Formats: sequence, C-alpha cells, structure tokens
Amino acid sequence: MTDVAEPRHHRDVTAMTAQPHRRSNLAVWLVASLAAVLAVVALGLALTNRGSTAPRSSASATAASQPVPQLLGLRESVAVASIKAAGLKVGAIRRVFTSVAPPGGVFRMAPAPGTAVPLGTAVDLTISLGPTH
Repeated sequence: MTDVAEPRHHRDVTAMTAQPHRRSNLAVWLVASLAAVLAVVALGLALTNRGSTAPRSSASATAASQPVPQLLGLRESVAVASIKAAGLKVGAIRRVFTSVAPPGGVFRMAPAPGTAVPLGTAVDLTISLGPTH
C-alpha cells in the first residue's frame, strides 16, 4: 500500500488564505487608528478656538487689525469708551445742529462701522447738538 501524501499545494493554499486575512485586519486597524487620531486633533482644535473672538494673527499680517465698532445713535461718552475699548483712538469730534439725531448722539462716523482698521486708528465722530433754534 502506498501512502498518499497530501498534495503540497493544499498547504500552500491554506497559508496564502491566512495572509490576506491578516492583511485586511491590519488595514482595518490602521484606518481606525488614523480616524481616531484625526478625531482627537479636530476636537482639540475645536476646543482651542471655541469662544475666541480675538482676531486671528497670520504670518503675513504686519499689524493687528480691529473692526470699527457700531457707534451710530450712541451717546458721545459711550461712543468714546467703545472706541478706546476696541484699541482705537478718538479722532476729531464735530458738533453740529441737526434734527436727524437727538442731542448728544453720534449720527456720523468715519471710518464706517465694521471696517477693519489697524489698532490705534483714529475714529472721527459727528455729534448732534439738536435742531437749530
């Protein structure tokens, strides 16, 4: 009686099928790890920037800028305080008779509200003295 040896290719097929399974597990593990790292980085960036209202500085920016606050309709003292709080300077203040705004209120300003200007920029105000008598 002759023993029938197990064909060699049978063992090779088994060994070859085990490697792709290991490779696919490795690929899944690598993709999951990469996704987890990206999620942690994104969460960190989101938490770092949350609630920040300060202007972002960039490498190309030569001077920090600030938007001019909305001052129209405010009393002169409040407008002056708002300008200083924004890191800007009070420029020329003109007082004119007008019925457009109540006495003591800002009814013109330059630069316009929301304009991005360098810190320390002067903001000019025109204040109402009320209607002419």
